[in-house]
Amino acid sequence: MQIPETDEELLDLAREQPLLRDATSGQLTGVRLIRYLGGGGMSAVFLASREGPDEAGVLAAEAPGSLAIKLTKPSTEQRLGALGLDPLSIFQREAVALGRIARRAPPCPFVLRLFGHGSLELRVGGRQRRLPWLALERIDGGAEGDTLTERVRKAEAGVDPPRARALIAGLLAGVQALHDEGILHRDLKPENILVHGPREHETPKLADCGIARVEGLAGGTIAAMTPAYGGPEQMLSALRPNERNPLVGPWTDVHALSAVIWSILAGEDWCRGAQDGDWHAGQRRPLLTSRRRPHVAFLRHPALLARIDQALQRGASHRLPPDLWNLHGARDYEPLARLRLAHSMFQGLPRYESVEELSRELMPLLDELCERWSTQGAVALDATVPLPPVMPAGVWREEAPRPTRNRRGYPSDHGPCMPGGVLFQPDGKVLVRFGERLFYFIDGQPIEVAVPRALHELVATSRWLRRGPGGGYLLGGARHLLHLRGGTFNPLPLPLEPGAIEVQAVLQEDPLRILAGGPRPGLSNVWNFHDSRWQMAGEVPLDGTVVGAGQEGQALRLIEATPGVLWGWRIPEVGRPERVERWAQEEACSTALVAPGETWIAGAGWARRLEGGNEPERLDTTLVPVVLARDPAGDLWALTPREILRRDPGGSGWRCEHRVATMQPALVALGFSARGLAVLHEAGGFWRREPPEPDAWRGALDTAMLLGAER
Repeated sequence: MQIPETDEELLDLAREQPLLRDATSGQLTGVRLIRYLGGGGMSAVFLASREGPDEAGVLAAEAPGSLAIKLTKPSTEQRLGALGLDPLSIFQREAVALGRIARRAPPCPFVLRLFGHGSLELRVGGRQRRLPWLALERIDGGAEGDTLTERVRKAEAGVDPPRARALIAGLLAGVQALHDEGILHRDLKPENILVHGPREHETPKLADCGIARVEGLAGGTIAAMTPAYGGPEQMLSALRPNERNPLVGPWTDVHALSAVIWSILAGEDWCRGAQDGDWHAGQRRPLLTSRRRPHVAFLRHPALLARIDQALQRGASHRLPPDLWNLHGARDYEPLARLRLAHSMFQGLPRYESVEELSRELMPLLDELCERWSTQGAVALDATVPLPPVMPAGVWREEAPRPTRNRRGYPSDHGPCMPGGVLFQPDGKVLVRFGERLFYFIDGQPIEVAVPRALHELVATSRWLRRGPGGGYLLGGARHLLHLRGGTFNPLPLPLEPGAIEVQAVLQEDPLRILAGGPRPGLSNVWNFHDSRWQMAGEVPLDGTVVGAGQEGQALRLIEATPGVLWGWRIPEVGRPERVERWAQEEACSTALVAPGETWIAGAGWARRLEGGNEPERLDTTLVPVVLARDPAGDLWALTPREILRRDPGGSGWRCEHRVATMQPALVALGFSARGLAVLHEAGGFWRREPPEPDAWRGALDTAMLLGAER
């Protein structure tokens, strides 16, 4: 398809969804533009899909079916030329920088992944133009937003310690990966950090390497910076734009990274704007001076907060690490530094020289805060945050299954979905396995996840679909573990050879812990996955099957069902697992809900809370439950293949809220989101019920997500 003439901002380029042809070779790239996603000062970004062969050979073989195409705007050339910048040089730097990271094995998950690049010829304003483009990883941040700026702004109560720690750890790892490849980003700021996935499993990704200093790349350093985040040495570069500034190094990114971390915790920029004289003079204000204030968990521990302040203030110190002024050519910048920066580069503590030094100071403090909050903060929050009224009986509405977007039929054409093969997300999205295929349901619309043909059998034999370690998703079977992240499947090694081990349960998702039968008969092993290696935590003489597991403080609680008996196991992070509880059980147990402070079990026609020796409660059904769950408002739910049941808040029994006919598809999974309750049936359709008070429900959902992360 011939691309029609477009405007300087490229807003209408995807109007007819053209296939891209490479300007150099004239061959098709297999990339079709779908729609305009947005743009910045220099580029426009489009959603694209891979269709047909890549005749030009510009895409990597592992490029997923959905991409983001970043295209240089025609208006960029003139605008950058006035600043003495070359748009092609900026494009080349980003392509080389991201290309180096993409070639790492495995690629760093905290840097936006590059899958190829090319150039495009089109007419703009009556002139034929050649514009470079990058094929990048498509980021889906959902309702929370795609940038770190949006995520922090929407955290009205502040970013809590577990969430802050996960974001900061990812950023530290991403910047370290760039430095390991000889790349200085030089423009780290929240707007240049994308965030993939829902809030409780978000992954930060460094982007926009256009002004990076890339070791081995010809040409001088581009004199550009963001004053609110860039180090003072970058300001000196701007005063001598045609020289390579020896004062710029890894410590320059440490300055910007410290400012980014401060903004995560404080909810605003550290620098208060162009008129913030204190900031430009090297004076760094503490976290308590922010208008929004840090999350209450930080305020409850002022001594730890003060130490975090000290680490960040040193990370953003104007004074450079020792001996840098002795580098060749560095003294040429000293007069400018004293004149323009009022001697601030020669006062106070020296800045950390590397990301590793900053991490060594900061991460133990965040670890300690997370530990204190998980044991103290959640209890206090439970007592102070009211939950909304219990949801009254409502109307269930059926959403019929839909064909996939490419009209290849219904997902269930590949086989029904089964309990254990469904993962609900709080933003309402659902990941579901149908046979050898995977589908993402967004507002009920199925979107297929591309599964390599070589992995079809492994996907088809996966028994568990869980959150993945460090983000993404985990598909587990008796002989395999697959990590799906960013559209790419990475097999995780098993602790032992596949023939010598059988995975029996995924006990914990992040960090990953599994229960597996090993070479010793009658004994199962608990394995922890840490630093890309497996470590055996202990042996369990398992007699029956695992019906439930969940976090209990710093340990895991595991419920094992054997004929006539239920056993409770306590599995610490470090140390020997121990069998600590025993309950007599006359009828078979099919499922369990293990939550902090309570454990529920259920079987055909009954449910029972284990704590306190409670008697079984009758369910309004004779069928076997497949799911037990507690909603954000505190109500307990049970799901059988034909009924949706809710426990009366007064404890008088379980009532059937909805029943489906025998000829209708069986129910397999229950989830909660801002839209209310959703039950998925095996054919890929939903039964939904909206909350009667949407605002109160969303507030309770946010609270439940927060408590779940903290615990």
